[in-house]
Amino acid sequence: MAALARSEINTVTKRQQNSNHSSVITEISVTARIDYILRFSKQVVLVVAEHTEKYSTVAQQFLVNLSSGVSNEFVGQVSPVNKQCNVAFVSASIKLNDIQMRCRLIEQLFGNSLFDPEQSLAVSILRLAKQQSEAITIIVEHAHALSLQVKYELSQLVAIAKKNKQEINVVMFAQPKAAEEIGHNKSIFKNKLTIVDAVSGQLYSAEKNKLTNKESEEWLLPWQKIVLLIGLCTMISVSVGLYFYLQTEDGREYLQQPVLTNKKDAGKINQFIVNEAKLVKFEISTVESQKMLSTEIVSKVVVPANAYDINQALIKPKLITEAINTSAEANDVLSALLVSEEPPLEVSQPKEINLAVNKAVLINALDTDYYLTKSEDPQAMVVQIAGFSDSKHWQDFLALYPQQEFYSYQKVLSDSVFTVVTSKVYPDRFTAKASIQNFPEPITKRQLWLKPISTVITEINTFKE
Repeated sequence: MAALARSEINTVTKRQQNSNHSSVITEISVTARIDYILRFSKQVVLVVAEHTEKYSTVAQQFLVNLSSGVSNEFVGQVSPVNKQCNVAFVSASIKLNDIQMRCRLIEQLFGNSLFDPEQSLAVSILRLAKQQSEAITIIVEHAHALSLQVKYELSQLVAIAKKNKQEINVVMFAQPKAAEEIGHNKSIFKNKLTIVDAVSGQLYSAEKNKLTNKESEEWLLPWQKIVLLIGLCTMISVSVGLYFYLQTEDGREYLQQPVLTNKKDAGKINQFIVNEAKLVKFEISTVESQKMLSTEIVSKVVVPANAYDINQALIKPKLITEAINTSAEANDVLSALLVSEEPPLEVSQPKEINLAVNKAVLINALDTDYYLTKSEDPQAMVVQIAGFSDSKHWQDFLALYPQQEFYSYQKVLSDSVFTVVTSKVYPDRFTAKASIQNFPEPITKRQLWLKPISTVITEINTFKE
């Protein structure tokens, strides 16, 4: 790569003037080390650093040099990674699985190409690379987030491309734990991967489980060390000054002051404790009184009145002097008649009726067949409007809303016949729930709920038995 001598390969020439000779010392940078490995060893390069900003800087520099496309003055020839090259730059993440990583790599290299994301990268990329003559370079940042499977597929890709004399290079940038993972599985990466330190450019063997370099030891920057030292010195000086102050007469008086204050405030503290005890005692007595009151109320609870009792209470004349006669609305009368009929309790008083006779008389006036025709749709739902144990109340309710599309069926509840009024059958729960807004206001104020058509069919079949 041409001006890798200026950007990638930092060739530092130090000339030492001696009396008889001069020597030249050359130091190769990290990017030059990467280029050297890709050119001569044809292996995957893993660049590691303890801090993210370290290897990210090297990755950016490598990507810039890769796009420059100049010759390498240090080597004297054109670098393979600086030819007309197809480059993919991917940032790995633990949120991405193997299939998503394969898709991102292949889509960057070969747009609008068909591939199987479940196949290995070595198979997919080599097949697609035969259709073009460009060299391929893959750069993966945060490679420690890659799975061991994807790392192995990339190393296998480079190894097979080397045998087939194809220009495919892979450079990964990661934290040291990626090198440790490779060290634990060194058998599958043998002669396929090289580890480079992102700070010094040193080579490390995959057999090492932990990298030991100066960069990992220097976990604090110089300015951070200075701030920490100043803070430590300040704390020591304050502690020493406080110690000598307490040794003086003023300091001893300061130490004795809290004791005197405690003696003065002892009466206030005792009074506070007494007040708190009284408050707790009052709260306890209040709770006991509430319990007794609730017990008396519960003991006086009577059995709920049924529809007949409410009807009698409404129509019974009251002896009120100077009473004013007002006509009740039909909705008000019906609401009073149906107080005990409203769901979800669906409780009615047992009545001595002949179920067989009621079935024979009422089943023909209901919409049983309508529900049965909708039984094939398991997602169908209805909105249950009301329930009645008295057929007259049921008919009065339907008469109030002649324009509404209501349907009815019967079931057995507490050994009694119970007539249920529902909406039409909707194809799903969402449509049924949305239809509630279209009902008249008196109906929407009732306790409506959704019921699957399968439940309705079960109740109908149970009633027929």
